[in-house]
Amino acid sequence: MTLTDVITAVEAIKDNNYGDNVIIGWCSDIDQAVAQKLMKKYKVFTVSRIKDQASYDLPAGVDLNDIDTLFVDKIPVPKIDLRSYEKPGYYLDMDDETKFGIYPIPTQSDVTAGIRGVYLWKPARYTAAYTDPLLVPDQFDRIYAEFCLAKLTSSGTTSVVITFPFAPTILAIIAA
Repeated sequence: MTLTDVITAVEAIKDNNYGDNVIIGWCSDIDQAVAQKLMKKYKVFTVSRIKDQASYDLPAGVDLNDIDTLFVDKIPVPKIDLRSYEKPGYYLDMDDETKFGIYPIPTQSDVTAGIRGVYLWKPARYTAAYTDPLLVPDQFDRIYAEFCLAKLTSSGTTSVVITFPFAPTILAIIAA
């Protein structure tokens, strides 16, 4: 199912007074949740250490909490905080949240990248230009239209709680 399919299905049942961008945002919300809870995908980044430099850029769109494991010279190192004085590990650079730091500080520069980070991938927010199929498998893709219809229907209430009883089934199918 694509964003266009969802918009068409929703508008066939209920007037959409919010506009297509709101439905696109709700579909993004669904796929963000599915990607982070049910269909976890990991990506890898590498960094070459520079002598006497402790702080390095995180990949665009990645924050420290997304990092599952960080390896230095193929050895996993723990995530540490400021209370972990002089313990080996990696941490958030307090001066710039788009960077991470490592301790101990490198005493020589890498010839080949010595830092390898594994992080949880998050899909980008969708725009009207997005034409690829959405993440949920075809047999469960009604989740998009039903969620959007519920959100449209609940517009006069303060909040809406929607549960998806078939989430464990989605997980089983994805894992297979």
